[in-house]
This record gives sequence, structure tokens and C-alpha cells, in this order.
Amino acid sequence: MGVINTVMIVDDSKVARMMTKNAVKSLLLDAEIIEADSGEEALKLMESVSPDAILMDINMHGISGLEAAEMILSARPDQKIAVCSANIQPAMQNKVERLGIQFVSKPIQLPILSDFLKS
Repeated sequence: MGVINTVMIVDDSKVARMMTKNAVKSLLLDAEIIEADSGEEALKLMESVSPDAILMDINMHGISGLEAAEMILSARPDQKIAVCSANIQPAMQNKVERLGIQFVSKPIQLPILSDFLKS
């Protein structure tokens, strides 16, 4: 994919967004971080921005992270997306795999995040 300059972090928890932002910044010092607190906000932002990578929480009010990821991928099939969760059910894991996106467990571990950003 190339160099990651812009990362969108989508999570309804401000604390989780801050922790994810800190993890990304520790790996990509100069990355621009775009934050959204819902799937709806992420979809709206995607109308005007083109992040190199998206880190999306699964469980959010309104549109879930998987639903938002699916909508983003329908418009931008090559968008690099990882869903983030502390607990993932087998059925959810299958859906993540079917969408062709990656899974990053919470709390985020730097080696796993680094692998996603480099892949």
C-alpha cells in the first residue's frame, strides 16, 4: 500500500481513541490522526478525507464498526481497515475474514498494530 500518513480512529470511547492514537503515534510519529466517535461520523468524514488506514471499534451505538467498514469498502474496495475489539465471537471473526479486513485486539499491542500498518 505504501507509506501510512493518515490514520482514522473510530471509537465511541474517548479514552480508547486516546490510547489508540498514542499507539499509532509511537509507531508513526508524523501521522495525521483523524478521530470519529461513531460509525456514522466515520462515514461522513469519508466523504471528505482519504485515510491511508482505519482502526475501527466494533461495538458502537448506531452503526457498528463492521457495518461502517462494509459501507466504506463498498465505496472504496482497497481501503485498509482493521477492526478493534477486546472480545470477538467466532461468528464475528468469520464476518471480519469475509470482509477481507484485519482484526487488532484490544488492548492494542504494538507488534500487532505495526504488522497491520506495514501490511
